[in-house]
Amino acid sequence: APSPDAPAEHTERVVDDPRQDWLDGERALLLSLLVPDWGYGMRIETGAVEPHVWIGSTSCPSWLRLHAHGRVESAGPRRLWTEFTDALVWWKAQGEPDLSDFGLTVDRGRALQRVWLGNPHTPVWTTHRTPA
Repeated sequence: APSPDAPAEHTERVVDDPRQDWLDGERALLLSLLVPDWGYGMRIETGAVEPHVWIGSTSCPSWLRLHAHGRVESAGPRRLWTEFTDALVWWKAQGEPDLSDFGLTVDRGRALQRVWLGNPHTPVWTTHRTPA
């Protein structure tokens, strides 16, 4: 995985604090159901007052840094910021379902995980895992 100090390939500005969804534990859990294969943490840079959120893909070398004042930095082949913003738009279009409306099916025999909304026949995403 790249270092949290890695140089950004892309930088953009957004109006609101882009960290807000990851500073709210319930919203961060929701995002873990809507977008597969990522992890996150927080870090305070030297001289900074507030931490930035660091998000890294677990399936490729893509990452995001979200700063308090609207700066979004990224690198790698996955466009994680777009994936997260698209996922939240989808969630709102579904009527903002509660976390309890989602489910997770793990099929160890076929090495797959599936997140679904409402019932197992309406998957949000499916990912295949390579046995360790």
